[in-house]
Amino acid sequence: MWHPAWKTRRKSLHKAITALQVWCRDNRHLSVPEQHAALTRRIRGHFNYFGVNGNTKALSLILYRVERAWIKWLRRRSQRTRMTWERFNRMLREMPLPKVKVYRNLWAAP
Repeated sequence: MWHPAWKTRRKSLHKAITALQVWCRDNRHLSVPEQHAALTRRIRGHFNYFGVNGNTKALSLILYRVERAWIKWLRRRSQRTRMTWERFNRMLREMPLPKVKVYRNLWAAP
């Protein structure tokens, strides 16, 4: 069954992902709780704006790419200990990033 949906433009999606990746690089010196709080604010703001029905694929891509960028720059903070995927997943269980969800249903009756 066909239904209308909105989708984030490729340029806007790429710009948002790049901005979040650059933020992770530039702020890797902050403590992990500070990084988590700031990333959560940024991701939630993006989801609030672009979180409409039919756009979950783009939102999932942003979350996926942010997780990859965050672990990349956390790994570069130390020469001794290594941020493994196991440690990173434990950290995400304690401090989860926002889940992808539709915040605005454009086709629902008001």
